[in-house]
Amino acid sequence: MFALAVVSLLTTVASTAMQAKAQREQAKVAEQTAAYNSKLQENQAIQGDMEDREAIRRERAVNAKLKGEQRAAIGGSGVTAVGSPLEVLGETAGLMELNIMDSARAAEARRRSGFAQASMTRWEGANLAEGYRKQATGTILSGIGQVASDAYGFKKSGAFKFVSAGGGG
Repeated sequence: MFALAVVSLLTTVASTAMQAKAQREQAKVAEQTAAYNSKLQENQAIQGDMEDREAIRRERAVNAKLKGEQRAAIGGSGVTAVGSPLEVLGETAGLMELNIMDSARAAEARRRSGFAQASMTRWEGANLAEGYRKQATGTILSGIGQVASDAYGFKKSGAFKFVSAGGGG
């Protein structure tokens, strides 16, 4: 009976330790996964920002060409660049620049959103990992309680009687 009691207690201790270790490993994996995913999100935000900036640069080049063609067409027709033609050129240039500014604002919003998502991913991973660590602590405490309960039960049933017989208890 004594051997069975010891094996049972040791099994409970080993099981508890293995569960706690697995939960701590889950915490590590959750943190590492969050770090990896957040880095991917940041890289996607950076890549998107570079692509958006290149699109804006190209749009400016196309707009500059169009404005030059407009000036050449107006000048080639013999009209002077004062009054109405000048106002048309100014309005066209202004609308082009407003369009570029809208694109730049949208690009910045997408970049910030990407970094905010990455930040949220890290936060979620840290919270998940903390949950696993708390679960591991709970497993250990539960295991200690189970070992104590089993030991008390074995003692009451007399499984440890011959061990304590010489000590009076």
